[in-house]
Amino acid sequence: MLLSMSLLRKRLLLTLAILLLVFGGGLGYSFMKLWLAIPESYVAWTSGNALVDYMLEHTNHWPGNWDELSSATNLLNWYVPVERLKEVVKIDWQTDIGHLAQMARREPNLKIHVVSRLDGKPLKAIWGPDTEPNTKILQYLRTETNPVP
Repeated sequence: MLLSMSLLRKRLLLTLAILLLVFGGGLGYSFMKLWLAIPESYVAWTSGNALVDYMLEHTNHWPGNWDELSSATNLLNWYVPVERLKEVVKIDWQTDIGHLAQMARREPNLKIHVVSRLDGKPLKAIWGPDTEPNTKILQYLRTETNPVP
């Protein structure tokens, strides 16, 4: 009887240790995944802010390249330097902003893809949907009262 109680206790402790390892590993993995996504989230947030800043300062015109985008002076909304954005972000410089604004106002469920990662995949924006650059641009175009070229 004494031997079986000792064996039972060992099995319970082993089971508890395994459960703690699995739970701790899952928690650690989730934390690491979030930690690794933070820099890209700042890139997403900054690229959306930069494009909206540019359109605000240039009467709703779309920039033609990184140099033009860098001329936006409201750098308070820029969490990442332009040099870093160039390494991570792809922007469709040929976007017809007037056409896009018309579509944005007509179609409430419109999804656009004018800003992405270099590989064409969407940028991860973990701070919320309003920090995703394409969503931010659409929100701006839907609410902007100045005429879009």
